[in-house]
Amino acid sequence: MKQDMIFNGDLLRYNALEDYIGYKVIFDFVHDKAALKTHIEALPCYTIGPTPRGSVAKLRKQRAQDIYNGLNHYGSQTIVSLSTTYEVATKEFLYCFFMKYPQHIYDYVGSEETKGHVSLKEILKVKSYQELLSNLASRAASVATKGEYGQVLIKISKLCNESSPKELAERLNSLQLNRNKIIHEKHARPWAINHPAASYRVLKRKERQLSEVLFW
Repeated sequence: MKQDMIFNGDLLRYNALEDYIGYKVIFDFVHDKAALKTHIEALPCYTIGPTPRGSVAKLRKQRAQDIYNGLNHYGSQTIVSLSTTYEVATKEFLYCFFMKYPQHIYDYVGSEETKGHVSLKEILKVKSYQELLSNLASRAASVATKGEYGQVLIKISKLCNESSPKELAERLNSLQLNRNKIIHEKHARPWAINHPAASYRVLKRKERQLSEVLFW
């Protein structure tokens, strides 16, 4: 059973910020032409036999491209990591929400025919009401966070009687689409700095809203 029932939005925002800063530091270095030139020229070049004219320059150009490719790969992993932060944040928020307002668990446990039902076997397995509630809140949070990121946010907004931020939901869906392409299709592309930055801003805004809602 989980012991901590406090939604730590500040920690989750920090985790997202850490991901973004990690990418930005590398992005800034790679796009600093002087720094990149110094780095590439400091790397030793080994050849067998006489060195053909232009081969060193060609090798250095390939190294530069390898570094850009590495940056793009890290950008993809940053998108995935930010997506994971979103998934963790929504699940943890809903767990805390259901623990605080257990009446909302009803729609997220049991099947369509037995919605809200809890088996006697499950009740007898726990040592306390609090443990049972924690198990149900965890299960309900897992069910409620399935589907598109934007729809999960809209679902949360309805549970909390808040307005549904359509524009934010659409941007979250875009983040999820990129995440799925990277994971399932090995999607590779040059990520401009604004892609992880936009993803970070979306998550920061969403997590602040969740924190405010839970402790109204």
